[in-house]
Amino acid sequence: MEQLYSLKSAAKKLDVSKRTIQRLIKQRPDIEKYKVGSGVRIKESDLKKLVVKQVNLENIEI
Repeated sequence: MEQLYSLKSAAKKLDVSKRTIQRLIKQRPDIEKYKVGSGVRIKESDLKKLVVKQVNLENIEI
């Protein structure tokens, strides 16, 4: 079974705010959110997608 991260733990892992994680997820409709109790979880593979997308965007020369 794949690791699931709470928004708080995902934010800590990436050294960003929880709000940043929420914003990134909202921008990416292909990222699935899983409701567990009163919290939201995302899969590790989806967290990696967020990172790759951000790195690719930041490396584009304008």
